[in-house]
Amino acid sequence: MVKILVVGDLHGVKPQIHFKDFDCIIQPGDVCGSDKIRKMYKKYFRIIDVLGEFAPSFEEFADMEFGSGGHDELVEESMVKGREIIEYLNSFGVPVFIVPGNWDNSYGKTRIKNMEKNDYNYDKTWVDWWLGKSMNKKLVEGLDNIYDCQFSCYEFEGVNFVGFGNTSGPEKLKERLKKGKYGRKDKLKLRKKVYELYGRLEGLFRVAKGKPVVYISHNVPYGKMDKVIEEGSYANGKHAGSTVSKEMIMKYQPLVCVGGHIHEWFGRRTKMGKTTVLNAGFGHHVNTLIDIDEKKGRIRSVKFWDGKKLYSKSGQIK
Repeated sequence: MVKILVVGDLHGVKPQIHFKDFDCIIQPGDVCGSDKIRKMYKKYFRIIDVLGEFAPSFEEFADMEFGSGGHDELVEESMVKGREIIEYLNSFGVPVFIVPGNWDNSYGKTRIKNMEKNDYNYDKTWVDWWLGKSMNKKLVEGLDNIYDCQFSCYEFEGVNFVGFGNTSGPEKLKERLKKGKYGRKDKLKLRKKVYELYGRLEGLFRVAKGKPVVYISHNVPYGKMDKVIEEGSYANGKHAGSTVSKEMIMKYQPLVCVGGHIHEWFGRRTKMGKTTVLNAGFGHHVNTLIDIDEKKGRIRSVKFWDGKKLYSKSGQIK
C-alpha cells in the first residue's frame, strides 16, 4: 500500500500537515507567491477588463506601480517564499513529486519578441512557455527528496508518477492550428512544436505502462471540476481546465490525476473514463490523502482535510 499526501496550491504560504502517516508527497505547483503579488494581479486583471488588448503587460504595470525594476523585485520575493516551502516539504524525508505551476517562474524560453504581432507569434509564445522542461532551479536545486516531474516519470513503490505543469487554461492546441492565420512555413513550425509537446507526454505514459500511474497536472483536466466560480472575474462560469491533460487522460487512463489551479473545487473527486480526478485545491490548511493498492492497481481510499473536517467519497467522516 502506498499512501500519498497531497498539498495543493500554496501561493507562498507554508502548509499545515494534518495527515501524519504517508509514504510520499505530491505538490502540483504554485508554491510561489505572496500577498503583494497576488493583490497586484487582481488589480491588473481589473485593468485588463477595462482596456482589453490595449492593457500594458503585467511587467510594465508592475514597473509603473513600483518604479523601474519593480516587477523583478516582486518575482524574486515570490521565488524566495516558494523555495522556503519546497525546503520544508523536503525536510519530511520522503519523496516529493512536484510540477511547476503558472506562478513558479518555470516557463520555457521563447525567441518571440512581440507576441501580439500576429497569430503565429501569439500561439508560438504560449507553446514555447508550456514546453519548459523543468522547475526553476532556484526552487529545487540541491534538495535530495524533490523529484521534478515536469515532462518526467519517476517510479516509487510500484507506482509511476508522471507530470505536466505550467499551463493555466485550456491550451486547445489543435484548435489553434486549425483556426490560426499562419503562413505555410509558420504553420509547419508551430505544428512541430505542438507535436513535440504531445510527444513528450505520450512517451512518458508509454514508459509508465504496466504499473499504476499517478498523473500530476498543475491544472485539472478540461470539463471536470474546472468551472471558475468568481464574481467579477473575466473567466467566471467558464471551464478553464487543461485540454492537453484531458486528452492524455482519455487516451492513457492513468489510475488517478491530481490537479489544482482551479481553487474552488477542493474536496471533490470525479471520473474521466477509468481515471479518478482529484482537485487538490488551494490553501496552506488543505490536505488530501490517497491510499493506493499498487499490486491490484486500485485506489483504496481518498480523504480530504479542509482545516476543520475530514471528508471521504461519502462525505464527512465522523
